[in-house]
Amino acid sequence: METLINSAISLKTLANSINEKSFQNRYSLTLDCEYLPELSDGESCCTEPGLDRFFATIQQINEPTVYWFTIQSHHDSKQIYDRMLTARKTVNRRFPAQVEYRGTSKVLYVGKVNSDLSNRMITHLGYDERPDRQGLQLYHWARKMGLKLELNCVVLKKELKYFIYFFEAQLSQELKPIIGKY
Repeated sequence: METLINSAISLKTLANSINEKSFQNRYSLTLDCEYLPELSDGESCCTEPGLDRFFATIQQINEPTVYWFTIQSHHDSKQIYDRMLTARKTVNRRFPAQVEYRGTSKVLYVGKVNSDLSNRMITHLGYDERPDRQGLQLYHWARKMGLKLELNCVVLKKELKYFIYFFEAQLSQELKPIIGKY
């Protein structure tokens, strides 16, 4: 019981140390799905023209990260939602949890990763060699509609990894993404 109490005290101290500086390491990257390269083997998509600069930035991120995709193109949220639902039925890939349409939002998806953001993005883009890994699978449905997105990332200090689920849930409640469990 003493170990549990000491752990709780440590977490409380860590939580009390969170301030604005804890969230200063931010990135915003443009992703034009229309120009996603043809399917290739996993990580080889990282060096394709159009994705090379995108991955050059995110390959450096190996800390806990909360991220969200914001819609930059003219598409409305219902159009995007319906397109993704159609792909769920026809594409042999694992998509995020299906929820009912929530209404208008400019945020496509909110997610988190404890390390290796680039590997997570390979799955979201739809290039993962394993189709059973859950992700947006953008290549398979967003490419054809010319969806333009902005990937926003907030990189946390490693010691804040215990709070990443809370941060993701809070962001999702606030941003109300079109796709995902929240």
